[in-house]
Amino acid sequence: MHPFGREEASSLEKLFVFFTQCLQRGEWALAQACVPQLWEWHGGGTGQVQEILQAIVACPYQLRWDTVGSPHRLAWLWLQVLEKWSQEQIPVFVKSQLEFMLLLEELQTEASENVLKEFYQAFLHSHSPNITKEKKRERQSAQLSAEAVSCLWDVLSEKPRLAQALTGYLLAHDCDSDSLHKLFIDFLQEAVCGLRSGAGDRAVEQVYSGLLILHCNPERPARELRQLCEALFESSWGETAPLSEERVLSCLLRPHAHALISLYSSVAMERTKEKLLEGKTHEQVSAELSEAEKVFLALFSHCDRTSAWKTIYFDCLSSGKHFLEQVLVTALSLMKREDVSSLHSLLNQEFRPLSRLLLLLGWTHCQSLESAKTFLRTLHENRELHCDFVLKEFGDGLSTQVKILEWCSENNRNSIPSPDLLRHLHSVDCHSALYTLHSLTTLPALDEERVLQLLQGLPATHSNGQQIHRNTFKWGAWSRV
Repeated sequence: MHPFGREEASSLEKLFVFFTQCLQRGEWALAQACVPQLWEWHGGGTGQVQEILQAIVACPYQLRWDTVGSPHRLAWLWLQVLEKWSQEQIPVFVKSQLEFMLLLEELQTEASENVLKEFYQAFLHSHSPNITKEKKRERQSAQLSAEAVSCLWDVLSEKPRLAQALTGYLLAHDCDSDSLHKLFIDFLQEAVCGLRSGAGDRAVEQVYSGLLILHCNPERPARELRQLCEALFESSWGETAPLSEERVLSCLLRPHAHALISLYSSVAMERTKEKLLEGKTHEQVSAELSEAEKVFLALFSHCDRTSAWKTIYFDCLSSGKHFLEQVLVTALSLMKREDVSSLHSLLNQEFRPLSRLLLLLGWTHCQSLESAKTFLRTLHENRELHCDFVLKEFGDGLSTQVKILEWCSENNRNSIPSPDLLRHLHSVDCHSALYTLHSLTTLPALDEERVLQLLQGLPATHSNGQQIHRNTFKWGAWSRV
């Protein structure tokens, strides 16, 4: 009899019956086509459909799954349908378990049944919501055997994405101990050390794939990870190294987790300093410098400029100091110790434009006329212009005044006390040449022609020199009084 007034409900009831028959016969495409209409059924049918789909996801083994390949693939198919139409949140464990079972299916050709069971037990131990954290810490049965880890390591070269996905589930949620991490790190470190004996491209790619799935828990001791980072650095140092440091760093990057790459960067910075400083003797690096100044001087005296700059960059980044500040501090320390050779080495390449600025900043470190002349030759007279014309003019003025001081010292009947000479040397930029002659010599007693010859031979462009020329005739008249 025709259901007058109930046509829509009757149609949905018949569609529901057809839906269940399709499920029994394994006609999955037809069954999926029924879901959108059944989900709009307001007579309680929606709840029934949802319960059926949840049952299929939980236990698909009794259905005709052969047309889709496996019961887990069938469960995954209906899980996608359930996620699309259901308003309820799918339990995380249900979805994770199904994903892991699908990964194990892909591993069947590479692993034995015992290894697959071991993987599954380890997954349940770390993911099951029925096991408390205390029990996870107490139990030790979730530790993978060496055979299982070796199987994962072999799969890395054949199916790297599969191995990365499996290990991601096992390592990321290993809550009871760090034994699984340690075992995997040992395998990885052994492989990295094996690269030095001339391993092929397959072994190199295997190491990169292993680094992609490596996890770092900041709460665990980092001794094993540090040793691994040291091995990675050694295998990526130099032009003929089997590993590329750029690829190593990219493999260690993790979203929102920087502990692993920070550890490697710290190790790499320390080892790079050691490598670059290996050839530096005590004579090349002054023992009186601080440790930071020794490192900075040695790095910028090294021929490998790329490694030196990279090391300085990360060193300054960690210390919070600008590298130019460190250059100035190191150079001023060298001037104070009158270490001219080291100063020349530091300022011989990239930092040449700083030479005249350092001459002015460190002028008071000159302890004699000879040291002043040496610094002028090193930092001013033999340097080209670097958009520092004003500093060059000032340096010319210092050079002129040093010549006047030297003339006063040679032509004075009585030797000039060292404190007076140093006082004038450190303040030559504040006084004229005539003032210096008047202060350090008995001016009326000097030969007028020699003094005039000295003053007239000074550069006219120097400001003090201009003042000298303006005062020359005044001095001539005053000295005859």
